[in-house]
Amino acid sequence: MKIFRGKVISTLMAKTATVAVDRVVVHPFYGRRYRRTKKYHVHDTFKTKVGDEVKFVASKPYSKLKKWKIGKKATVGDVVNCVVRGADPTGAVANKEKVKVLIVRTRKEIKRRDGSYVRFDDNAAVVIDKSGLPRGTRILGPVAREVKEAGYTKIASLAREVV
Repeated sequence: MKIFRGKVISTLMAKTATVAVDRVVVHPFYGRRYRRTKKYHVHDTFKTKVGDEVKFVASKPYSKLKKWKIGKKATVGDVVNCVVRGADPTGAVANKEKVKVLIVRTRKEIKRRDGSYVRFDDNAAVVIDKSGLPRGTRILGPVAREVKEAGYTKIASLAREVV
């Protein structure tokens, strides 16, 4: 499965975004590096805007030109599969271990039903097990209210503050 990252340069067509992907190529004889840009027509159901950085994957053909679709962005309350990059040797989670995490804070603002927005200073997630319970015993920092609404009351009760 091919996965590309690129920048949206046009959203004028219905449910279609034009994404430009830059890559650096080395000249075979001279050894100089130069930049190549290729444009892809991508199926867009997330209403991306011009200038957004998106990740898109190969999919079934939507039309003659569209064979790609934009991947879903994770937000607060979503469960994501991750790999641990840096772990304490004495901790419960080992380095390079595949884990499921619940996103509890994001720097990108979240729009609530009442029209207000909430955003945090950092991105944070909690490692959970298969049943949805946290593998740790404490949660540092505030947690968004959307985590409790998503059904993770145990994680919301461990947090000092629910915003």
